[in-house]
Amino acid sequence: MRLWMGLGLLAVLTSSCDDKDVVDSDTVSADTDTDTDADSDTDADTDSDTDTDPDLCLTGTNADLIWTIEVYDASQTLCTTCPLGDQLIFRARVSNPCPNNLSFRSYIYSDWCLANQWSITDAVGDRMALPMADCGIMDIETDWIIPGEGSLTSSIEHRPQEAGDYTVDARFIDPQQSTASTDISVQ
Repeated sequence: MRLWMGLGLLAVLTSSCDDKDVVDSDTVSADTDTDTDADSDTDADTDSDTDTDPDLCLTGTNADLIWTIEVYDASQTLCTTCPLGDQLIFRARVSNPCPNNLSFRSYIYSDWCLANQWSITDAVGDRMALPMADCGIMDIETDWIIPGEGSLTSSIEHRPQEAGDYTVDARFIDPQQSTASTDISVQ
């Protein structure tokens, strides 16, 4: 499971106050020290690639697809700490990091159901399968096309009845039956 989150960064800037010019109000004298540092360093950086993120499109094939689950609260805000009492939205996402379209074939006829099994497990280990609408008829092929650098999603809703920590799991309908999970806290 990949869960995308922002990090707060703190930059501390310091300045040196060692070189202060002091001016006497009675006399003003000329600066007599000489600066002999002649910097002739002429670095030439020819690397124009400023991207420091790892390349997620390694093969240009379905092996590059990223299978994730995202959880949203009732106001459609992504949450890892979610409000108790909200109808939460569990969103299955398959992302394509490659510039070219990728596709897979499923044997579940559906135009919305990327994940056909969902569950939620509490901190004690009690697991509950989540009910969902019918994903369609088995043994009918459906081709899914994930646009280059895009994604497809499908969602179900669930309202946890108790506060606590949970793991949300999904099994996708691709031939490999990829899985993803994410941890949430309901408070």
